[in-house]
Amino acid sequence: MEKKYFIKIFKKKTSTFLKISLTIFFLSLLLIISSVAFIFQQYIQSKNDFIENNNIHIIHISNTRSKNSLQGSYLKFSDIERLQQSIKGSNIFTIYNLGFGISDSKDNSFFLQGIDNKAFKFYNVEKLKDSQGYLMKDKDKIAKVQLNVPEISVDDGGFTSDKTKEITVLIKKIDKKNTLEQLNSYSDNTIIVNENTIKNIVKAMYKVSWVTYKKNYDIDNPYGVEIISEIDVYVKDFNKIRDVNDEIKREGYETSYVLSAFQDMQASLFKTYGVYISLLVFVLVISLINICFAYKNYIFSMEKDMGILRHMGYSEKEVFNMYFAIITNPYMKIVGVSGVYSLLLSIILLRIKFIGLFLILICLIALFFIVIIMAIVGMIKKSTRKNILDLLKYSKEAE
Repeated sequence: MEKKYFIKIFKKKTSTFLKISLTIFFLSLLLIISSVAFIFQQYIQSKNDFIENNNIHIIHISNTRSKNSLQGSYLKFSDIERLQQSIKGSNIFTIYNLGFGISDSKDNSFFLQGIDNKAFKFYNVEKLKDSQGYLMKDKDKIAKVQLNVPEISVDDGGFTSDKTKEITVLIKKIDKKNTLEQLNSYSDNTIIVNENTIKNIVKAMYKVSWVTYKKNYDIDNPYGVEIISEIDVYVKDFNKIRDVNDEIKREGYETSYVLSAFQDMQASLFKTYGVYISLLVFVLVISLINICFAYKNYIFSMEKDMGILRHMGYSEKEVFNMYFAIITNPYMKIVGVSGVYSLLLSIILLRIKFIGLFLILICLIALFFIVIIMAIVGMIKKSTRKNILDLLKYSKEAE
């Protein structure tokens, strides 16, 4: 009972300076918790938008370039085979484009782009069956498109057509989260179809087999259309994208990929966040020094009371425990409130994925808690270990 009574009395003697220092430290801690939480949330968002986004993993090859010429040349079917042999461990798929519009039965013009069958999953859309398509405009209003595909004759570099063949494409609804829009480089009236549908249309247009078409295309392309719009390489490992891109360029291809711009932006963001965090840590360190200084003055001012307690028969350990309880009690409340604040902030920012952020914030709070507790223990032990006469002298500076 006497110990509790003394603790209650000594709590009332807490200096105003110490209370102000505790308040400043508490606000500084909340500020850095909020900042770390915000930066972590931005990182997770960045990861979802970029690192886990399939488009970031895709390298686009647009043409070939000779070492002795600045002018690029069109992609050939042999380039697909060459890349498949040289680029191991990556998915390679082709984007086809007819390059001109085809009219339908209602005299509307549509542009057709074909995607390699294995590529659909990388664009976050369901795989298309033959004669199905995704329409990039008015997709909810049109159920099917009846294309009048011209039957083209190639004679001495010239093209003639006096007949058409009707090919029906059933329009399939597309998820809003798809990323096919980036392939739509010609018109909003672009229909995305699979590779087999493009093959069937090409065979109907030029009245040749796909094997013959590929062979002629690679030799001198008598058809007047560069049907291979691009060759895409999907690199699963995010950290290998730049290396694979460099390897493709060494093979003599022109490439582009979103990651290069993202990495520059990410570096700039992390630099900004680094400066911001450094400033906040500096503020918190200053508040830590300030609160340690306030505790030191408070403990020094209590040395006379410590001496009285020791004179009354209380042991060094008992006096230490009393003052340790007095000093750490408000700090424990700060830690508790900060922990609850961290939990709520983590749930608000990340919802069901809050665990990672919450653990980071708890570790941050625990770090500062350990630093202050170690400082407090050291200061109290230093005072309580003094002999009774030295404690009872009570410096005039404290008075």
